[in-house]
Amino acid sequence: MVDTQRISPKIAGILTLFVIFIIYFVTLPPDILPGDSAEFQALIPIGGVLHPSGYPLYQLLGKIEIAIIPFGTIAWRITLLSAIFATATAGVGMILFDKSGVSPVLSILGGVTLALTPMLWRQAIIAEVYTLAVLLLFLLWLASYQYYHHRIKLEWLALLSGLAVSHHLILAAALPWSFLTLLKRKTDLKARRVLGAAILLLAPFSLYGLIMLHARKWMAAFPGETFGFPNAIVRGYVSPFWLAGLFKFITGGSYTSSSSALWHVNAIDLLAILRQWTVWITANYSVLGGVLALAGVVWLYKRHRFLLLLTFPTFLIIALFSGHYMMVYHEDTGFLFIALMSVSVWIVFGLQAIWEQVNGNLRIIPILLVASVVVWEVATFNQQPSYWPEQQNSNVSPRTWATASLTAAAPDSIIFGGWGYITPLRYMQFVEHLRPDVMVVHAPLGDHAFMKQLTDETARIGKKAYFLIPNPENGVLLTPAEETP
Repeated sequence: MVDTQRISPKIAGILTLFVIFIIYFVTLPPDILPGDSAEFQALIPIGGVLHPSGYPLYQLLGKIEIAIIPFGTIAWRITLLSAIFATATAGVGMILFDKSGVSPVLSILGGVTLALTPMLWRQAIIAEVYTLAVLLLFLLWLASYQYYHHRIKLEWLALLSGLAVSHHLILAAALPWSFLTLLKRKTDLKARRVLGAAILLLAPFSLYGLIMLHARKWMAAFPGETFGFPNAIVRGYVSPFWLAGLFKFITGGSYTSSSSALWHVNAIDLLAILRQWTVWITANYSVLGGVLALAGVVWLYKRHRFLLLLTFPTFLIIALFSGHYMMVYHEDTGFLFIALMSVSVWIVFGLQAIWEQVNGNLRIIPILLVASVVVWEVATFNQQPSYWPEQQNSNVSPRTWATASLTAAAPDSIIFGGWGYITPLRYMQFVEHLRPDVMVVHAPLGDHAFMKQLTDETARIGKKAYFLIPNPENGVLLTPAEETP
């Protein structure tokens, strides 16, 4: 670690961020990933429409990054974007700690603790929207703190709030607590200033105009219908959720409508969620980290209640949602890692509480404590950025089996497969232009009655059909539909 006694804290922080980025860089997967990651890798370069809520800011930044970085595959460059956002999050975290009175040494070490949180680290090495979400959350917290202390103007807080919520709706959980600062700065409640702030708050949503333009482009490029859907949707250039309407698309209506029951929790559910969150916290930070986080909450209550107001309700809302989501749907969600970032912040303030209680040589104690947490994080990190269980036991890369599947398909045929399995094929088609004649369709292979209708329709229009079936040794196996029981 950098010796902050011999060089300035700013230089030490920059050098530490460089080391953090290198750690991310060397653990990045080199090429195509499955699932949503491959969707982002395939559609961002060509201006396709991503799944709800479209993530236009993420797509815009991705296209800029692809243009700036001239080396590596397109897939790798999109993944690299997550590492950049995660590194920037650690940097904003260091600034937030420093501004709130944490010692320079602990501010820098706190950034390391934040960056190497296993769940953040895993998000930093896949192509996903969540590292940008947590970066915007930290920027929102920093802007709120600065506004509270009269260091920035209301307009900056409003713009950052709009960027955060327009990128991911889950960040609306942080918005009410940020704008409670207006109760302290009542002079900013003049009509003209509030109107200007409201305009800046809503301005980032104009980025969704890009999605409308992209959708119109691909609908025009692929007129007609297949299986009752516009061809552009079947081919994957436009998200099938587009049919739900623009408002539902932007708000993730297809998800929020199906997950409305998540908020109807009872006491038993709450106990189960609390138990699950105890597991997540200790898995990411160890028991020591959990204890330090509790100490940080107490310290914030005594010294910086506004920071506690910013972080604690946000954590509770997202933790409740993500915990119950996993109970209902039995699948992981990136929301929970956003909530975990509050725990990382509290750990740093817990270390600061110890720092203030000791002097001289004894100040090595909080440094050793944070070092212990970091060692735990590194030791428990598992680089497994795969989305499907078959890949855990297979040495076949997504590029290899995606190329093999497309190459083996007959001309002008159709491949049906689950979402996580077909997206690497779409990357090879859209970005590297392999077999654009083959139509790759997302379909529920387990619904045999529905698949029978699809294959009958495929035969009616004179196309050969294949199923993309998971295989433990080969990643997936391309099987002609007529050979599938």
